[in-house]
Amino acid sequence: MAKRVVLFMLSVLFILSNNAFAANWVYLQRQEGTRYGPCTEYFDTDSVVKVKDKSLFWLLWVLDETGPSNDIKKLLFKQEVILDQPMKKRTLTMYSYDSGNNEMSRYPNLSSS
Repeated sequence: MAKRVVLFMLSVLFILSNNAFAANWVYLQRQEGTRYGPCTEYFDTDSVVKVKDKSLFWLLWVLDETGPSNDIKKLLFKQEVILDQPMKKRTLTMYSYDSGNNEMSRYPNLSSS
């Protein structure tokens, strides 16, 4: 029972936290066909949290260029994946940052894919 309480508290802390805890970014892949333009995708290995049958983690996109209508340079995603269905994922939150690393916007509960 105590283990469940600790896991619950850690998951709440993770969900309510922002990107301050993300620290170990590892190159994942190049993204070419995004709506924001070509970018490089990174995965934070230190942010991975397993809660029952789900895994929560952070992804970072660093865009090659800012868009013509905005100054977005980085996108940070908090993702949730069901472990027995790895192709099913949900973006819990998305943060956008300008070229000066200032937060521009925050979008909670975006989508499932």
